[in-house]
Amino acid sequence: MGSLESNNNNNNDTQEDQIFFYANHLMTSSVLPSVLQAIIELDVLEIIAKAGPSAQLTPSQIVSHIPTKNPNAVEMLDRMLRVLASYSVLTWSSVVNPHQNGVDKRRYGLGPVCKYFVRDENGASLVPLFMLSQDKLLLDAWYCLKDAFLEGGIPFEKKHGMSIFDYMGTNERCNQLFNEATFSHTTILMKSILERYNGFEDEKLKVVVDLGGGYGITIKSIIARYPKIKGINFDLPHVNILHDWRDEQCLKILKNSYETLPEHGKVIAVETILPPKPATDVKTRSIYELDLIMMNQEGKERTMEEFEVLAKKAGFAGFKPVCSALGFALLEFYKRV
Repeated sequence: MGSLESNNNNNNDTQEDQIFFYANHLMTSSVLPSVLQAIIELDVLEIIAKAGPSAQLTPSQIVSHIPTKNPNAVEMLDRMLRVLASYSVLTWSSVVNPHQNGVDKRRYGLGPVCKYFVRDENGASLVPLFMLSQDKLLLDAWYCLKDAFLEGGIPFEKKHGMSIFDYMGTNERCNQLFNEATFSHTTILMKSILERYNGFEDEKLKVVVDLGGGYGITIKSIIARYPKIKGINFDLPHVNILHDWRDEQCLKILKNSYETLPEHGKVIAVETILPPKPATDVKTRSIYELDLIMMNQEGKERTMEEFEVLAKKAGFAGFKPVCSALGFALLEFYKRV
């Protein structure tokens, strides 16, 4: 919020009032993810989704699907849901006869963003990734951010004594959470990419190798649409995408890829592109926040120019962004042009 947003509740608020409200908003910014986490864990969004398209339910109707003996559950839920409605996560409407049952004043439905927080036809959503970001494992690392700045080092490693990937290898719960998060996120992203990217239609393209492919969802998505392509899921330990690594490590990955490519082969990378200048739109904020999440774990997001520098240093003769999907850029690195 670089510029102050308008206040729809009271047009008499002064500029100073608005500045104070914004300070208050920053002070209470942990409320939104905490409420969303509770709502997800209570399965509220799925309950509303099952009621049908455009359905709106009262808190009482939602609570009837949740095993609770708390006499204050309906009131608590309404207070949580109206926070989400204020962020347009949920829609809402007034109950015609609010005193009929004495408790329900509003009905709530799913806002457009909820399509990514309820399971799609493939059972995928952003919920596993959100739950990973809210896990104590990652949240605790933020408390070491100041010390990492003053003393050097990686916040996650300062807190846990090892890299995030080494930690995943020793903790089955966190490893499962990470795999579920990447599986669902990749499922959603690949669906959008394959609708926009036509590079796999090249008749000269015979083989696609996914480095660090995990459970193989990327390769499965590609060969399902292009069955003539031979897909190889090469699950190298701790290789995922370039933003997981510092420049030195990224350069090593790209150089190794360059050396193993056939003469007219190419590397395809799906990456978030860091905006070169600060702005106040949701996309820019989201990417800058993601960059700090990666900084906490040793990685970083990059500008287009930074990717081009890495491509040249690795020996690639050509580099260009081809298309974008859901805020991610699909980049091609060419061995020969």
